[in-house]
Amino acid sequence: MTSKKNLFSSCTQTKKAFGSVVSTLIMFIAIVGVTTGIVISFENYVSEAQSSFSSQNELASNKLKTAVSIINTDYNSSSNVLYVYVKNIGESKLRPQNFDVFLDDAYVVNYNVTQAADFSTVMTLMDLQDTGVVQIPTTLVAGTHEVKVITEFGVGAEESFNS
Repeated sequence: MTSKKNLFSSCTQTKKAFGSVVSTLIMFIAIVGVTTGIVISFENYVSEAQSSFSSQNELASNKLKTAVSIINTDYNSSSNVLYVYVKNIGESKLRPQNFDVFLDDAYVVNYNVTQAADFSTVMTLMDLQDTGVVQIPTTLVAGTHEVKVITEFGVGAEESFNS
């Protein structure tokens, strides 16, 4: 009878060992699942941060490569149009429709940028060394005025002139 008791007690210990393995396996799977979730969320964060840094790097690079110069201003008092000749002296192509233009510190909304050789052709892209004419319909009084042209990258030029 003692041998049956030893056999029964041996089976009971085996069941306890199996239960311990199952609970350890469940904990392991839970830990792997949580860790995977954390890794995926950090991966998204790193990807977004990398995208943001590359956008900022591109903007800073374009800002360093951009330069414009106002080479001439001409006010036609009979047609009330100010012509501002702007030359792209930088290393990046510019979109004139994205220029910010200020006349006597007032933001100009109504302006056109045309090619210097042909005032009727609207300029959509200002290549390297191109000159465009910013045409501002305005009435100016006699005296000193200031015009500023700022590119899409925040780089600009300003000029004082007499009308």
